[in-house]
Amino acid sequence: MAPEGLDRRLAALRPERAAVLEGAAALLQRRLPGAAGAEARRFLDLWAAGVPDEDLAARSPEDVAGAALSLLDHGRSRPPGQASVRVLNPRPEVEGWRSAHSIAEIVNDDMPFLVDSALAALAIVGRAVHLVVHPIVPVRRDAAGRLVAFGEAAGPDAPRESMMQIEFAQGADSAELAQVAAALKRAMADVRAAVADWPAMRERLAEAIAALEGGGEEARIAREFLAWLADDNFVLLGYRRFRPTEAGIAAEQEHSLGLLRDASIPVFDVLREPGNLPPAVRAWAAEPTLLTVAKANMRATVHRPQHCDAIVVKRRDAAGRVIGADLFLGLFAANAYNRNPRSIPYLREKVAAVLAEAGVDPNTHDGRRLSNILETYPRDELFQAGVDELLATARGVLALQERQRVALFLRRDRFERFVSAIVYVPRDVMDTRLRTRIGGAIAEAFAGRLSTAYIQIGDSPLARIHYIVATTPGAVPAVDLRGLERALAEIARSFRERLAEALIAEKGEAGALAVLGRWGDAFPAGYADRRTAREAVADIALAEA
Repeated sequence: MAPEGLDRRLAALRPERAAVLEGAAALLQRRLPGAAGAEARRFLDLWAAGVPDEDLAARSPEDVAGAALSLLDHGRSRPPGQASVRVLNPRPEVEGWRSAHSIAEIVNDDMPFLVDSALAALAIVGRAVHLVVHPIVPVRRDAAGRLVAFGEAAGPDAPRESMMQIEFAQGADSAELAQVAAALKRAMADVRAAVADWPAMRERLAEAIAALEGGGEEARIAREFLAWLADDNFVLLGYRRFRPTEAGIAAEQEHSLGLLRDASIPVFDVLREPGNLPPAVRAWAAEPTLLTVAKANMRATVHRPQHCDAIVVKRRDAAGRVIGADLFLGLFAANAYNRNPRSIPYLREKVAAVLAEAGVDPNTHDGRRLSNILETYPRDELFQAGVDELLATARGVLALQERQRVALFLRRDRFERFVSAIVYVPRDVMDTRLRTRIGGAIAEAFAGRLSTAYIQIGDSPLARIHYIVATTPGAVPAVDLRGLERALAEIARSFRERLAEALIAEKGEAGALAVLGRWGDAFPAGYADRRTAREAVADIALAEA
């Protein structure tokens, strides 16, 4: 018999779901008689509440009962203040149930970012996720962390715990499962560190805002930007304070918060030896510019598996000399990427400065197009690039409206950590293979590694691809940009374009157009990978002979 309350819910469910849960409840009753069975069936109710009907219907009652009991058993003991993580391949002869996938079980105090951080950890180690079961359970434990009661039995004021069970692409052996477990443990520890120090990081941000009062126009822009960050537009993950030294800079580690309590995390690779900075970094550290927005080398283990954003606010004395800096590590919230940049402090001033430098009336056709280019520009680039760099690129993109072609716009990181490349190609030739080939060509040219690529395909005849290529500081080769652009244009040429060129060389323009009309789209996709356009001309001649 199902526990009280479950019967009423089963009646409203699809028959397949109800049948599986009834069967699972009956199995638990037979396997665990008495109070233990009743407890297991109550947990089954919690476990199943968020599982979609189709996922439940695809499982046998034995495996549903086994999965729920496995998570309950894992949650019976947890060290206070820590996440309990277990990763396994269930075996019927040992665990009493089976799964086509590996299982991760995570029991933790309930807090923000747990699910997305666990999924991010699995993505980083290359594991596809098939199902997430995540009941939030009121729990009462003794001082040693042993489970005393859960659910309604724990009482109305019981703290809530997150109990996750994640099915992911199966690991072949214990070493692979250990790698997954280590990634999940690190992610859960990082979530705890960031959430625990969040109030203190908010205080440091408020102090930085207050310190900018009465400091002129530059300070006003920085102050308004930091206030915008504080208004739920930035997920704070870490804080570190720096001071200048004769040899470079030094971290005041006693003030570090969140993920940056770990002194081994440099944020930027060029800061691994802060007492021996490269000349470019030393020059930047001494510059009086108040605000810097940059990408960290490290990927976030909390919330989203993306490179962290770093906000650096310098402190200056009355003479304008740099006397220190505050670094806030985190991730911009999603609306920072979706909102019009004119509504975001710091960006709105950049956009206005670019339009002013361009010397165009914003109410003219070109002015409106230039504004649209900036408003839809890759947001990370808008944060990081200078006004002169943005103006040069925006003018180049504006020119593409008149003469559509393959175009390359490049920005080198000041510290030679990466190259940002924005490439425009005709939309009708854009595909995964072309994206990969262009990215590979850029990475090879800069002796780097393709880190990521973002694609934008809209109503424009041109598609935009934004590549980030990681490079080695001090070992970035000089590159002929126009030569590289010509090479990318050649890569992007369609087989039809190559065939037209070969036919014109063979038959003249008039004769070529007639043949191209008959044969331009006749060749299968694989042909172009194996044959040249000249060979195609010869094959056409044979076919028409």
